[in-house]
Amino acid sequence: MPVDSHGLLVSGIGHFAHRSGPLTDILIAVVGAIALTVLALVISGLINGSLLQGIHINATSENSPSYAFWSTSDASKPYNSKEAFLFHFLPVTLMAWFSIIWPKVDHFYRYTQPFAGMANAAPATSNILLEYPSLMPVQITFKAVANKDWRVALFSLLSLTASVPPIVASGIFVGIPDATGFIEHIQPINFWFCFFILLMYLLCLVVARPPPAYRLPRNGIYTIGDLMQWCYASRIFDEELHGRPMFEVQDAEDERIQLLSRIHLAKRNYQFGLYLGIDGRRHLGFDVAERNNASGQLEYVDKVDPGPTLYFRCDGIPCYLRRPRIVRRFE
Repeated sequence: MPVDSHGLLVSGIGHFAHRSGPLTDILIAVVGAIALTVLALVISGLINGSLLQGIHINATSENSPSYAFWSTSDASKPYNSKEAFLFHFLPVTLMAWFSIIWPKVDHFYRYTQPFAGMANAAPATSNILLEYPSLMPVQITFKAVANKDWRVALFSLLSLTASVPPIVASGIFVGIPDATGFIEHIQPINFWFCFFILLMYLLCLVVARPPPAYRLPRNGIYTIGDLMQWCYASRIFDEELHGRPMFEVQDAEDERIQLLSRIHLAKRNYQFGLYLGIDGRRHLGFDVAERNNASGQLEYVDKVDPGPTLYFRCDGIPCYLRRPRIVRRFE
């Protein structure tokens, strides 16, 4: 039976549970509940006609605290009111709060797409050669669409446009003075734009929760050290092509294109799972999917179903609704 880097048997791999994600399940539930509440109130206002007819606000008291939005020609009808401030402030705040989460989701999928591309044995173009973290915002969207990495494309686009909805939301309500105060009317273009954006955000929250292929046991890949923890014990850097190392600069004049060419010409497949490290133990990470060892036998990466769907602690003991398990073992 193989053992991991700590000398423990890998027959029970609960300590390999993949719990990472761009947003916690609790945060997704809270944001979703708020979005549903706002949508329900808006739809209710549309059904009973109060939003379409306008909302009357009494602002005849000159001594009450006021916030001026503009002055009118009739001084007896000032457009000053705390309620008016809220009508213009709350939509912007809500849209900004809903929009601020997408850059974090975008960052998560940029860095984890290569690992998702190694859920099964796949060529380097689907995983280690992806350049999403270093691409410009617009460039990454088109690149992800070309590669059919739909989550990366979707959330990079949402991150790029996240500043637009709060700006549009500032013009949803327009106050028109009347005899006793003013009436808040909605601007149809601004209103329906924000309505459908909020509805789209709600649907995207479901997609933001990553499937198992995108989850890692530890959150965050921010440095080269975070990346190296997944391959530090593998023999991936010992791979050779025509007797020369694949991942090393061989001449002082070598450029990036030479390294990429060697990786393409080698035609290796890479996989994430339990690989056999240089110390003879199994490590969770990525390596070449199969290779010949010193005795000429094939070595494989054990595929792992990461799990769990949900994770919580019960009296200090980790509990899972679906435990991690080894799907395929070659030893």
